[in-house]
Amino acid sequence: PLTVPKLLDALEQAVAGDYTELGLFEVNWSKWLSRHPKAAQGSLLRGLGEENRSDSTSELAWTTEIPTDCRVDYVLSKLREVLEEVTHTEASTVDEDVRLSDLGLDSLMEIEFLMGLRNRLGIQVTTGEMQRGPTLLELATLIVGKVPA
Repeated sequence: PLTVPKLLDALEQAVAGDYTELGLFEVNWSKWLSRHPKAAQGSLLRGLGEENRSDSTSELAWTTEIPTDCRVDYVLSKLREVLEEVTHTEASTVDEDVRLSDLGLDSLMEIEFLMGLRNRLGIQVTTGEMQRGPTLLELATLIVGKVPA
């Protein structure tokens, strides 16, 4: 079922996109992608079906495996991995003080980036949080701050 946070995030995206018409519905991505296997090969849809198969405990395993004082560095490395996948460039050299908005991500790349973070880390980052223009370090700190106690 659609939850309040999912609905609010969708509303936030709709307002930011200045859409004149909007429809909202729930999709079983595992089922849809099994019927459209070629679509699953595209980077934009890759990993969508995994949210229906995996449980949040396994996605958040890193939160107990990584010592608290090393989590920001760990998340920074994951941010760079996802950034490399989305931009198809070498992101390991991107300085942690560079604003993501300065890296030239378009709206589709931003969605891919957010989905990649959610799939890798099990933490949802909203488009609103991205539109504030955080640096890599600020985003890593924000994600670590979202880790359940």
